This record gives sequence, structure tokens and C-alpha cells, in this order.
Amino acid sequence: MKKKKDKPPTTDPSTWPESKIDAKERITAGDIKQYYHLAPAMYSALTHSSHRTGAGFVTHLYNEQEVERAAWTKFGGPEGYEAHLETLRQRQATRNSQKPFLTPSLHKKSGYARSTTYDNSWEPGPKYDWKSETLPPVLQAVRDRFLPGSEWLWKRCNEVLDPHDPCSIDMELRERARVLVSSESVDKLRAILAQAPRVPKDGNEEDEIVGLVQHETWHPEWDVWYDWTGDYYNEVFQALIKVVKQHGDGNEGWALARWEVYDTYVECVSGIGYSSWKGEGWSDGASWCLDASRTMGCKLGDELKALVEGRKIVTCSD
Repeated sequence: MKKKKDKPPTTDPSTWPESKIDAKERITAGDIKQYYHLAPAMYSALTHSSHRTGAGFVTHLYNEQEVERAAWTKFGGPEGYEAHLETLRQRQATRNSQKPFLTPSLHKKSGYARSTTYDNSWEPGPKYDWKSETLPPVLQAVRDRFLPGSEWLWKRCNEVLDPHDPCSIDMELRERARVLVSSESVDKLRAILAQAPRVPKDGNEEDEIVGLVQHETWHPEWDVWYDWTGDYYNEVFQALIKVVKQHGDGNEGWALARWEVYDTYVECVSGIGYSSWKGEGWSDGASWCLDASRTMGCKLGDELKALVEGRKIVTCSD
């Protein structure tokens, strides 16, 4: 068995060398992930400026020296960070040896932040206190549309809004359902959801996580994201099928059970978000949980869809 290489010891920041990066150098959030391999939680506290690009989306520019410093701090110093990069490099080599491994030094050659055209006439919208009872008229008008019971959606949207990114709320308003009553099938579903694979909040977004599959996207910038594996989806669908068979598709069964799956997916993977990229606007990564027609490519998802649509519902009274 190959012996795991020891991590370099943490060093005192006073001993760290001066940065070789120009103090004026800026870097986008996408490039921080791509070249520095840092998760948002590792640099979210850094100051940044917001700009609208010529392609039509809002991007945040960070001071690259500060990003470098954040990486050193996270991993105990320059040596610790280099050791971390080497670990990631070796891991990628075993997964995809044809894909180049990007490092901070290569970012200087890309010059993305320097070469991208920004709309300098655009300025971020005013920051609002979303918890305030006194809102600007346009936001108050939106809030007034939220039906009793759907306040959770207003709160969730406010949590993900970027105050630097002007946007509008235009989505289906769903009323939160009551709590599902305990039963054999419901308890089984809850036991499965309690073991749901979870995306780490402070990971480097390149870790292998049991129960999660990793995806890459280049739209609008390079990013890495996770989702549950097909096997875990099937576990969830199988449990939901048993709930529907025992309780039907009304408020004693599917109509309430789907919300427990929704809350779990939001907590563990993703939920409501907003993107200014070419008017994409609002999206909800967990919306599939509420719609039986979204089978997520799973055979058991098709079976659940058939049950909920009433083609072959079997309840405990049959």
C-alpha cells in the first residue's frame, strides 16, 4: 500500500513570501474555481466589484492577491497550498489524463478578466434590507403576490438574491403543505432522506463524495457541480412509490411527501437561485421533487410518474 504523503506543517503568515501577482490584477469567481480550485466559502468574505459583461451577465471581480492569500490561509501557507494542488493534480491524472490541470500560474496567461469587455456604464442596484417591512414599491408589489403559506418562498428568494444584481421575481407561487403523518412507508422515506449525500459547504468542489456524481459546465463560466447518483435517486423514488401505494397521491401521500424530498435536496444539493446570464433569471434546482413528470432518467421515476398520474395507483384500501 502506498504511504500517504504527510502534509507540510502550517507556517506563520509573517514568514510567507510577498506575492508575485500585480496588485491591480483581478480574477472572476469562475476563474477562482478553475485555476485556484477554491470553493466560494473560501473566498466569499473577500471584497469584490460587480460588472456587467458584453455577453450580458453580471460577474464579480476579486483582487487576485487577496485570493492567493486566502488559499494560503486555508491550507496553512504556500507550501500547504502547493501540496493541496499536487494532490488534486494527481487525482485528475487518474480520472482524465488528457485534461490539462490548471494552476494559478496559468491564469496570468489567460487574461480573462483583462480581455473581457465590461459595460462600465452599468452600476449595481441599491442594496435593500430584505427583512425590512418597508420595501421599495416594486418589491412590495411582488411581495403582495405571495399567498398565505408561501412566505417561505419569499424568504428563500431573498436569501439567494445578489444585491449587486438587479432582478425581478417571476415564478410560480407554491403554498407549503402541512406535515406528513408518520407511517411505515413515510418513516422509511424519512430514514432514506436522513442519509442523503450532502455537498460540503467548504469543500474544494473537486472531491469525490460517496453518493454524489460530479458534473462540469462552461456556461457562462467554468464550474463544477454535484448531484445525487442514479442509485440514490432510485432509493428515493422507491420510497415515494411505497408512500403513494399506501396513502395515494393526495395530502396524506404524494402531495406532502414530495415536500420532504424537496427540503432535503435543497439542504444537501441545491435549490432556488438567480442568474443574470442572458436573462435566465430564476431557477429552482429542487423543482423536480415537486413534479412527478420529472423522472430524472430513472426507471423507478417512470413508475412513480405513472402512479401519481393515476394510471395504476394502488392504495392500502385496495
